[in-house]
Amino acid sequence: SLFERPKYLMGFFDAALSKMHLHASIFKELLQHHLPELSEHLDKHNIYPLIYLTPWFMTLFTHIPCWESVLAIWDLMFLEGITAICRVALAIMRLLSDRLLAANDMPKLIR
Repeated sequence: SLFERPKYLMGFFDAALSKMHLHASIFKELLQHHLPELSEHLDKHNIYPLIYLTPWFMTLFTHIPCWESVLAIWDLMFLEGITAICRVALAIMRLLSDRLLAANDMPKLIR
């Protein structure tokens, strides 16, 4: 099952959410490297990756309105493993970066 293989979701749904915390830390470094201005802006407003990554990763992006996109993300995850969801999250942040950089308060940033 996908929940028992390290390449996929093992550890994401344990009581401590250990893998979720690990991937949030890794994503923070990716964001700092690829989108440093956005990373600094979010940090300044105390918006840390765990806040927005948890619903994305725990639902495997099923909240995205376009079901074809969700299925494409799942295909990537099946092919490449859990690293694909970090790449998708980074792509989403890149797409939203202008809007996020223009926001200067928490409610606008976490919508």
